[in-house]
Amino acid sequence: MKYYELFPDMKIIEEHCSNTYFWIWPVTIPKEGYFDEPKESFEDSISINNFIFGDFLSYFIYKYYDGNLDANYRYIDDNKFVDKDNNLIIFDNKELNKFRWWFDHNFYNYESIEKMLKEIEEVTILLKEDFRNEKLRKLVDGFSFESDKIYISEGEIFNIEEELASKLINATVEFYLDFVQKMRKLMKKNPQTDLLVMIGAD
Repeated sequence: MKYYELFPDMKIIEEHCSNTYFWIWPVTIPKEGYFDEPKESFEDSISINNFIFGDFLSYFIYKYYDGNLDANYRYIDDNKFVDKDNNLIIFDNKELNKFRWWFDHNFYNYESIEKMLKEIEEVTILLKEDFRNEKLRKLVDGFSFESDKIYISEGEIFNIEEELASKLINATVEFYLDFVQKMRKLMKKNPQTDLLVMIGAD
């Protein structure tokens, strides 16, 4: 049984889905100056349920987000804008360099994405060996699972019977490996850029 047959919301969809999904797709940006939209977006994309993205991927996404990446630095969001003299105005310095969760663009270059994917692959090995490993505690604490027959809230996986826990971890590993495969496929199909953008919808 595929992981998404057990938990349909975990399925990674290779197209742009509306409503409560996080979207990932390749883009280019203007060569200079500040901007509020990518210069060009390409057709290939990945959609992941918002809650699944938060529970299973945000740990990695936050870690590899670089607010100083040129694309993120020059992107204009709700916290900063450019005045008529092209001066950058910032509302709250504490909000700079942070991943923006809803309806804002978060840029990653292919290099940082590949580093993230390699870490995810390493994590899948550790998960299969011992998901209670303290090295994984922060990640696994965020896992939650929901289907017609199963509801496991965050942190509860450490307190359930071993057989069910093993089933949940196996589904998680399959999800991660599917994510790795689809992300690499997305980058390989789009060598015309080295940028991906991630944006969430409510």
